[in-house]
Amino acid sequence: MNERKFVFFVNNSCLRGNYSNIKSFLNESFSDSFVIRSKSIDDTYKLSKQLGNSVDGFIAVGGDGTANTVLNSMILSGHHNKLFGILPFGSGNDFANAGLGISNFEGYMKNHNKQDKKNTLGLKSFVKTIYGDDFLKEIDIGYFKPESEEKRYFLNILGQGFDAKVVLESDKWKNVWKDKRYELATLVNMLSYRKNFASKIEELYINDKQVKIENETLMLALMNSREAGNGLPLNPYGNVSDSSLEFLLLEKIDRLDFLKLFLGLSAKKTDHIHNRNVLYLYNRISKCDLEVNLNIFDRSQKSPLLNDIKKVEKINVKTALSLPVEIDGEFAGYHDRFEAGLVKDFKIKAIYQP
Repeated sequence: MNERKFVFFVNNSCLRGNYSNIKSFLNESFSDSFVIRSKSIDDTYKLSKQLGNSVDGFIAVGGDGTANTVLNSMILSGHHNKLFGILPFGSGNDFANAGLGISNFEGYMKNHNKQDKKNTLGLKSFVKTIYGDDFLKEIDIGYFKPESEEKRYFLNILGQGFDAKVVLESDKWKNVWKDKRYELATLVNMLSYRKNFASKIEELYINDKQVKIENETLMLALMNSREAGNGLPLNPYGNVSDSSLEFLLLEKIDRLDFLKLFLGLSAKKTDHIHNRNVLYLYNRISKCDLEVNLNIFDRSQKSPLLNDIKKVEKINVKTALSLPVEIDGEFAGYHDRFEAGLVKDFKIKAIYQP
């Protein structure tokens, strides 16, 4: 394996007392690299700009939010051509797990901290393997451009409505429930979802084609990998390298039906894409054989133009209410008008585990 020089940005809030162990291990494994405790988004950006020319890649040590911060920092500092990687160590690691196939790093560190020789060697082998020459691939990323604000980028998901409210609610239990905070926040928000974030979509354009949605909407999302919301298979046909994003929209349904959908997803079922209140659009160019076999509702019932959409590249949204938005599990403000879509100018060369 070629020796590469990385900058590792370690999320301070994900450490759980492990920073010294992580720093020691990474310094030992990558002697010429930088290991930095990430204190803020601005701090990460400044260091990315400062160190970018002297390293081969940027590695996020944390969850989806840390990965998003590092991604935006490397792009905005002019280093999108560098390697990108994740050592998943957060409460939500959807993109690393489902998009890149990388197992949670925390489990390896627990064994390493016990000074078990066998497990320590296994951890070193794991890190060396995923950063070898043979495990690189180009991945798609998305952008989010609210009205009158700067463009931001995302790896895994942009969501408006219910899932963004869950992100806000889950932050209340970040230091208490930790790994189960998303599930708890989801259940809590089911009790009040209608009054808080169901809204009429006044305008929806997909690939510049207008789509009419008559009913109020609980959530809509653009997705990249198969999973979001801490392991829920929301996007069963997600592919992070197919030059497309998937679109999911859930119309307002009653609380019991909503609970059934959630329980099915929690059990790793994907029946939600067959639900008459769900609009799910995926890349039909690369998956045209699936279109014949899937019993997904007739798209023409929603809009005749949907039959012409072979893959989703861009959406323009205007909602009657200003609703919460999240990108990669991080709250991105309240918005009633935005554009989002696939970044076409470049892809990110990412480290993955086959």
